[in-house]
Amino acid sequence: ILKTQLTTDPQDQPLVLVTLQALHDLSKTPDIRAIIKKRELTSTIKAFASTENSEQRKAAFGILAEIMDEKEINENPSEMTAIFVDQLKQLNIQEYNPNLDNTLSTLKGLMQHEEVKKEIIKQGGLENLVLFVRDGDPEKQSTNQLEDALEILWLSTFDNPDIVTSFQQDTKLTTRVHHILQHAKQHKNPTLEKAADGFIWKVEKEEKFKEQQQAEQERKKQEKKKRAQENGTSEMAEEEEEEEEEQYDLMISYSWADMDLAHRIFHHLTEKLGYKVWLDQEQMHGSTIEAMV
Repeated sequence: ILKTQLTTDPQDQPLVLVTLQALHDLSKTPDIRAIIKKRELTSTIKAFASTENSEQRKAAFGILAEIMDEKEINENPSEMTAIFVDQLKQLNIQEYNPNLDNTLSTLKGLMQHEEVKKEIIKQGGLENLVLFVRDGDPEKQSTNQLEDALEILWLSTFDNPDIVTSFQQDTKLTTRVHHILQHAKQHKNPTLEKAADGFIWKVEKEEKFKEQQQAEQERKKQEKKKRAQENGTSEMAEEEEEEEEEQYDLMISYSWADMDLAHRIFHHLTEKLGYKVWLDQEQMHGSTIEAMV
């Protein structure tokens, strides 16, 4: 249908839109996404990404976000990001908008690409998400929308201390996220709980944890020196023993739904940055972050 319906005939447009939206939904499933990639549909979908029909463009960019690799997406991150940020800017946070589900879901996927993440911040997308989470009517927000919005805000904090600081200074936002966390725990919604908990960890707890870790490392260092003096051994021997105990720099715990993203992060950290990473399918309950700590 998509290869034969590249026309401007108004009668064809509803069919084209439904087809694009269906393909977008299907592309979110890993097995089907792999099949779509093998069919090499990028050029066909790109044709719809440049049409004047905003809904078709949105669906097309959503598909491209799922099937394109890092290099392809980074060739034109601005245009791809703009259509979704524009949707956020038109949002009435006091009204329920079912179309927001796909917008947020796609943006969350795009956040794994550094250039797109920069564009989302540059184009003001975060400000609109903060308004949605902080000031939106809880009765008009679906749990999926809150979850995706919080995950986007959470992801934006990585390697961006300015964003962390801005969130720390917004006490109304952090208070609202704490309420969301408690509500998610009470209603046994683990994915929403994880998103809220992740945000709170990065904004409120990580810095304190790092300070505690540094203090603990200093304490161990002093104990090591003292032990070496008492035993008459060298500090080098103590360091070698310590290195054997600390085999990994970090652990990534993930669910099957996040498998593709987790493996891309794993390869980036190990192959490009040289970290030692323990990659483990998530089997923990409650707060994953605190369980890891």
